[in-house]
Amino acid sequence: MDEQQELEVYQLFKRNRVSLMEPRYEPELQVSKSGDVKIQWDSFDNRLKKYFSGDAFTTEYGYDYGPGYGDPIETYLLPFDVYGKSGSAGWKSAWYDPETWKSASDGGNSECDHKKLNGNALLIYSGGIIPDGVGICPSIRLKTMRNGVQEYEYMRMLSELDKSDDRVNSIVNSIINQPFGKNSIGNLDVWSYDAEQWDLGRIELGELISQAKK
Repeated sequence: MDEQQELEVYQLFKRNRVSLMEPRYEPELQVSKSGDVKIQWDSFDNRLKKYFSGDAFTTEYGYDYGPGYGDPIETYLLPFDVYGKSGSAGWKSAWYDPETWKSASDGGNSECDHKKLNGNALLIYSGGIIPDGVGICPSIRLKTMRNGVQEYEYMRMLSELDKSDDRVNSIVNSIINQPFGKNSIGNLDVWSYDAEQWDLGRIELGELISQAKK
């Protein structure tokens, strides 16, 4: 992707409260005739400094609203800590292939269907993939991750106001039973699949926070 698309992706993730880490950046390597290697970081720094400073998430770069305004990216992986740079098949197919959106179960009828399963780690779709979509679009998976981050903040706030996590645990345990440990092995019903129950739990958290602040 080009630098403008890259900016849109970083801003989209920031708005959804999810930290993005792209591992495939690299500096320019210059090798002399004698075999000496010189690492040139100028283009690398010029491209990424707005993310490290937080300027990428200000009005200067079109970020007019959203959480984390002016905040730098939270995580970054140095190029020398990455082996290879191919990326996942899921990312590649979601970005370049419209078939990932058209079918709910697979990528259509191509010979590489197994690489294009809709929902296979796809958090975003590039512009033009979603019919009538404008620019880069989030998937339901990215929106669900954002919901989880927000719900965690609700739980943290209520626990701090109560100076106890008893009421938080009561709400969580009414929706999620035992998702970890031996009891969860082979058990697909460790949490409720009723979306309304999850929404009611979030509403209850908000009401308890509001009451505790009075």
